[in-house]
Amino acid sequence: MLTSNSASGGNPTILGKIDMDGENALSFNSFSNYYGYYGKKGETIYLRAYVNPVEGQRQSTRCSGGASFDRRDSFGWNIMNTNSPLQDDFNMSYAEQRPPVFTCSDYLEYTFTEDGLYRINFRNTVGGEGYFRGTVAPSPLG
Repeated sequence: MLTSNSASGGNPTILGKIDMDGENALSFNSFSNYYGYYGKKGETIYLRAYVNPVEGQRQSTRCSGGASFDRRDSFGWNIMNTNSPLQDDFNMSYAEQRPPVFTCSDYLEYTFTEDGLYRINFRNTVGGEGYFRGTVAPSPLG
């Protein structure tokens, strides 16, 4: 579900709506940095965060070694289709249930694999605040 407010973050169940024409708020609390976007298959989204303070080299090194959702050193962007079966389903392998990894950077470029609502989260480990900007390019074939 998307909130009606643009440029203001939400939580995992009520997602903020991305303002593609302006600045979107990023809080020091990563739980408040959830946004949603209705992507179309083949379309590419580009997001760039501007946060102060920025992650240090030490965090970058730790993050790049394994940017899983449950690692405390993971930062940057992650994105997931809300239609993905990310639940405790005993018929699914761990790899199918595993949440997405983080980018370990302030930049995200993602091409949507299918139509749907995508959950986008920005996490930082140093209490940074700021904003991000986004743009979308249509599928080159469609």
